[in-house]
Amino acid sequence: MLAAVPTLSAYAQTDESSIKAQWINDLIPYIKWTGRSYKELTICTIGSENVNVYLKEIIQKEESDAKKRGKTLPLAHVEKQSSESDFTKCHILYIGTSEQNDITSLLDKTKGKQILTVSSLDKFADKGGIVEFVISTDGVVIRINEKPAENAKIIIDSDLLGFAKRIYK
Repeated sequence: MLAAVPTLSAYAQTDESSIKAQWINDLIPYIKWTGRSYKELTICTIGSENVNVYLKEIIQKEESDAKKRGKTLPLAHVEKQSSESDFTKCHILYIGTSEQNDITSLLDKTKGKQILTVSSLDKFADKGGIVEFVISTDGVVIRINEKPAENAKIIIDSDLLGFAKRIYK
């Protein structure tokens, strides 16, 4: 089950990119890519934010902690992408706020591919993105657009759907 949503003030000096990275990582157990097998989950980022740096740190720490406990986590790695990429290798694509002017073309490149699109861009879910983070001093709200998820053959767990503030169908 998803944990309670902490407020931004609880993060004190934490960089907003690290908050986004943690939330992206926390989404993974609630997402299924139907018919798409993978040995390693690829999380792609595009934009000038440092989300990729924090994601790498989070994944390395989780893998290290699991190894100490004698457990194995599914492999995941993070790749920085450019707007020229076709995103074919991506399971998750985080689109940074610096890409606001290219959002339509970037989302068009994901159509027909099993890619979970994630961003904190305003109205991202309204524009065809799947998961939108709304970050405020009150915490993080998740907005989900089920239609592009359905079109991409991505199944979002009912726990996450129930947690989302607004669901588009």
